[in-house]
Amino acid sequence: MPHDLQTKYRAWLAKIAELGARQEALYGAQIRCRKGCFSCCRPPDTLFQIEAPSLQQAVRDLAPPAKQRLQSRLSAYKAGEQELCPLLEDGGCTVYEARPVICRTHGYGVMLQDEQGAFLSWCHLNFDQVEPSAEVAFNVEHLNTVLSVMTRMGWPHAEPRPALVEILEQALDTSPPSTISPATPPKGHIP
Repeated sequence: MPHDLQTKYRAWLAKIAELGARQEALYGAQIRCRKGCFSCCRPPDTLFQIEAPSLQQAVRDLAPPAKQRLQSRLSAYKAGEQELCPLLEDGGCTVYEARPVICRTHGYGVMLQDEQGAFLSWCHLNFDQVEPSAEVAFNVEHLNTVLSVMTRMGWPHAEPRPALVEILEQALDTSPPSTISPATPPKGHIP
């Protein structure tokens, strides 16, 4: 990933953390997400390309025994024997600091969009005594738009949303490399 794009991505993750902290400051005890609470750790089918390099590096940095356990969970997940995210171990994420944006917003109040319009959603284990405010909720469409733009800046000709399984397999060196590396745009190209 180009250095300036990596810097922008990290700044975006810091902004997301800041927005999460804002909800925590307002709702405190209503947000019960902690290690050991993993009911929403059902992985997305795909991630944005911009998220792949840091996730893959975190997987590569795992100790060999942890990689072997991850490989075993990934195989079980692919076989349909496990619903939970293969990165989940002992009630926590093995690559927590490199987790994707969707995982960073789970449990909080989020604004979603469907055919009928925008609506507020949150984890049923949180906010059981009060409903989160739309004003402080994560706007998922906005988050995804920013991730999409960053992806197009670094990977203008690649599949914007590779499969999570593919991302993990490449990090574990169990499949050949594909389009996860950033493409070099042609000279004068503006993404």
